[in-house]
Amino acid sequence: MALYLAPLAAGLGDAIVTLPLIYKSIELQETFLVARSPRQEGLLEAIEGLAGIVREPDLHTKIVLRPQDKYLNLRLHPLQTDYIWGSAAFAEAYPGYRINEILETIAGDFGFDIDATQRTPLLFSRRPSLADKTIILPGTTVRSRTWPASHWLQLIAKLEAAEHKIVMIGEPEKSVLVRELLAAGVSYEPTELLQEAINCISSCRAVVSVDTGLMHISVQQDIPTVVIFQSDPVYLRPFANCFPVFTQRCSDSCTKDFELRAPNVKLDFTDYQWCHVPFENCLAEAGQSCMEAISAAVIFDKVMEATGRDAP
Repeated sequence: MALYLAPLAAGLGDAIVTLPLIYKSIELQETFLVARSPRQEGLLEAIEGLAGIVREPDLHTKIVLRPQDKYLNLRLHPLQTDYIWGSAAFAEAYPGYRINEILETIAGDFGFDIDATQRTPLLFSRRPSLADKTIILPGTTVRSRTWPASHWLQLIAKLEAAEHKIVMIGEPEKSVLVRELLAAGVSYEPTELLQEAINCISSCRAVVSVDTGLMHISVQQDIPTVVIFQSDPVYLRPFANCFPVFTQRCSDSCTKDFELRAPNVKLDFTDYQWCHVPFENCLAEAGQSCMEAISAAVIFDKVMEATGRDAP
């Protein structure tokens, strides 16, 4: 028997937070990850025991499941189809629920007894040259989660004055912000493959990141990770190595726009592409977003806390 397991959604972070269920399935049977976007396809070398990765469109058109095989689509669950995570209705129905509780509930209803607080690190090759480096992860496809380039440059200056060696990981071909920071002279480590990014993150001293998929890898690997989150984030995993900073609540207009556009009813990701969909917009005026209100000084102090040092 083989299980073809499709994670919670199409992002890299969606696959990482699903790992407790993936590893439990690997213990029980041959398990294939059903990749819902190219972001997830690069995880094959990192997940020990995984039988393979199948693109979701291929599962429907090219793969013939044997009678004993099973396809488990985690989006076919009421927590996915009936609610928009982060909405007022979800918070009222499931107070205090974040991604670990969500995953345990969904997994339990599909017959898996898991503990989402238990982490199995991804496989990686150590990069000794990065052992004393602090990695920044500024890039994100979600505009509302972006921290401005000016803030990043202020933070980098403060960290370097405190003897942190900074290196950036990101995709300049896809992120305007990463390109801006490159143009400003920020040290950069190319990572053409996802496994290379995993190797780098798993080898460094600390990570500073916005809420993005590579951040979840850093938390998974038990690296001290400072994360700039929006208010009350559903995807927060409160492990000891995660040092969150939260924005104030988004404006009512932004919150309503998110609830209207969030694709909770999209159960199959058949196009197999990484697209910028409308719910990723931010309606705040320039200079007025909740992310911009978080200062470099606040993040600097949090990095000092994460790395066990007092701010000078």
